[in-house]
Amino acid sequence: MRFSKEQLGKYFTSWGDQPYVVKKGGDKVFKYFIDALSGDENGKGKIDVDRNFYEMLIARVILFKGLEDIYGQGSKSFGQLRSAVVPYSISVIYKYTDGVRGGKPFDLARLWQKESLEEDFAGFVADLMTLMNELIKTYSPSDDPGEYSRRKDLWDNISDSAELKNFMSTPDVGKILNKYTASKEVLKERAGKRNKFKSVDFSLLNQNVTIFSRKADFYKKLGLLVADTVTAAQRNKIDHLINCIVNRNDISAEYALFESQLVREIRAGKPELFDNIMVEPDNDWAASFKLVVELYNRCVDQSLDILSEFQKQRELAKLRGGKFYSVYDEIGKGLQEGKAPSMKHLYSLNNLIGAVEVS
Repeated sequence: MRFSKEQLGKYFTSWGDQPYVVKKGGDKVFKYFIDALSGDENGKGKIDVDRNFYEMLIARVILFKGLEDIYGQGSKSFGQLRSAVVPYSISVIYKYTDGVRGGKPFDLARLWQKESLEEDFAGFVADLMTLMNELIKTYSPSDDPGEYSRRKDLWDNISDSAELKNFMSTPDVGKILNKYTASKEVLKERAGKRNKFKSVDFSLLNQNVTIFSRKADFYKKLGLLVADTVTAAQRNKIDHLINCIVNRNDISAEYALFESQLVREIRAGKPELFDNIMVEPDNDWAASFKLVVELYNRCVDQSLDILSEFQKQRELAKLRGGKFYSVYDEIGKGLQEGKAPSMKHLYSLNNLIGAVEVS
């Protein structure tokens, strides 16, 4: 669920024709990522960091990590070249899809929606990596093929090799490429439908959910434990957090930032304090938050009407005899306008029968 800036650069850069850059890793691949985002000196080619960018980036993460898992580690792995085989294999997929002029692009959105590699595609990449493992050793003139994989000439030789061309021209591979690609027209049509949705920022709501899940008692005990080390202003902010939780009022960005900084400082300086705070978290907040986000994402991914989908959930909750079922209408209307729900909305969901699952 979290990755470093170096990993971010690696995952982003892996989808392209330069696996040797990915293999270099560290600051070099991160610089490549930043340069790609920024475009040229005139800003031409600059990438918009929006929802679509995020989803396609996560799709690349799913692809990269999926191949790593299939390759394996230790005695159960394909070999000792995973850090080279994975980006080289991804570049092969790119070369035969997006890299073909006038060809059909690879459907990264499918990976985002599935959140994993499908069985037939996993079988294909397993065969591809088995071949790539041998090709890297065969075409590397060095006794250390892993190190040599940082060089462009190795990729050039492998990508033009007869072995790779023969493998990628088989009927089975053709079926896979046909299934997991989409025409530019289809992708453009999808993008047009997605652009109809107003983007919703769930970040502050997510922070609220984290704080509310810890419960008021957590902050009451924390306040007592740090009473001698915090200022009066900080003490007042802790009291404000408690008051918001008790009254189910949304916590502002200012106070959410204060809470995260306070917790981080305590974890860094006196982590043992948390051992003295035995408060069972309230997981209902996270469950209701997940319900809203998953349903919203499904509407965006499948171009569904947000309000209609939330109204369906309202009717299901009504049939189950739940209270406050009209909250689905309120949330749906807000999301259509680009507004995230409030904590009071989530509280109502907490009280609905079956509120933790999207039907």
